[in-house]
Amino acid sequence: AAADPKSGGVDHGARVFSHATCHHAPAVFGGIGETAATALLTEFFAARR
Repeated sequence: AAADPKSGGVDHGARVFSHATCHHAPAVFGGIGETAATALLTEFFAARR
């Protein structure tokens, strides 16, 4: 996954898995496939603009 300090929800921003109401605690490993994920997201949103 690609890091998203501005709008992310796991490591940044809302940090959804750290809420007391969340009953899931997945192991999250950042940086795996980051280059490919970043390119995919960049191309997707560029096409939407």
